[in-house]
Amino acid sequence: MSEDRLPTGWIEVTLGEICGAPEYGYTTSATDEPTGVKFLRTTDITHGPIDWDSVPSCRDVPNCLERYRLVEGDIVISRAGSVGHSAMVPECPTAVFASYLIRFRPHKEIHRKYISYFLQSPRYWQAISESAAGIALQNVNAKKLAAISLPLCSSREQAEISG
Repeated sequence: MSEDRLPTGWIEVTLGEICGAPEYGYTTSATDEPTGVKFLRTTDITHGPIDWDSVPSCRDVPNCLERYRLVEGDIVISRAGSVGHSAMVPECPTAVFASYLIRFRPHKEIHRKYISYFLQSPRYWQAISESAAGIALQNVNAKKLAAISLPLCSSREQAEISG
């Protein structure tokens, strides 16, 4: 969508411009043994809202837990397998995200639900389809995700759209 076709007051931005730097998740395996840290994987975000009761634990808790720790409002996007599937993290227990997910943390003035809604739109899925690479296993990297453009309105309008 070009800027001249946007409603008055809207601008075209990229995901990377309205979020902090994208971050790749932690590499380990999951376990059913309670370690005190949940391990969010691609399979946990592809079938609707995150069900923390079904998310396994992280086998090896990272030494730098804060680097991978999820907070409410983070947005994670699958980079392989179910490429492009995303979730906005609700209130959560202590949890980290797996290496096949990429985290985006929207800037404070951006409504997270607005971005989450965009990540369900046909325009987003078209961008994913154009960005995904790989013959056997489709994948997309953080740079390509950060470059996806979206229309952005005022904070008031974002709040109205987000409900």
